[in-house]
Amino acid sequence: MTATAQNNPELLRQITHDNNNHITHTLQHYIEISDFLREMLSDNRDYMRLKSMVSKVWNRQSGKSRLEVMRTHR
Repeated sequence: MTATAQNNPELLRQITHDNNNHITHTLQHYIEISDFLREMLSDNRDYMRLKSMVSKVWNRQSGKSRLEVMRTHR
């Protein structure tokens, strides 16, 4: 934390708010991807292929939505 943020309660509040929003947004994407993968469990080969694709995309660009992941790998 910078000295500026320590001495400025409003700036500290804004930084905390922004960080919390980013964390929440990232977790929402994890949940969406997890739910989508769970739906694919009926065929294990498809599930494993899709899981691999999602992992690669997630590692490159965290924050992609389920639809963006699907479009990327059609």
